[in-house]
Amino acid sequence: MSLSNVYYVLSLLIDFVRTHLFTSGNILLYYGRQSIMAVPRRSVKPEDRISKSRFANSLILTILTLLALVAWIYHGIWALKVMIYKPYGNILNNLIYGPGTLVANVGLSLKLIGAINTKLLTDKIEADYKKYI
Repeated sequence: MSLSNVYYVLSLLIDFVRTHLFTSGNILLYYGRQSIMAVPRRSVKPEDRISKSRFANSLILTILTLLALVAWIYHGIWALKVMIYKPYGNILNNLIYGPGTLVANVGLSLKLIGAINTKLLTDKIEADYKKYI
């Protein structure tokens, strides 16, 4: 690639950024020196923005969900080992301690995550409004 080609590509890029990206309301897509499509810029409305507290609450909920998923995988492996090696004696004890506790763990974790979701992310104004309808 010669130096003149590099200069030509850089001049096209600078020209594009200077004339179309900063001055017009549309971003033009180019192929060579020809415009092929105008893409309107999307304006962000204030109601489209997510508040920082809602973002933090959803981040906490996501981390808790991922931790629960890791715990379920670990508990599932442990329950499988209980069923294979039978450390608790007869089959009934092994079913209760292995898969039984796994099912209880999944159920309680889902209930807890659902309750946290309702507490953290439900719109309080909307909930108050629904009470009076």
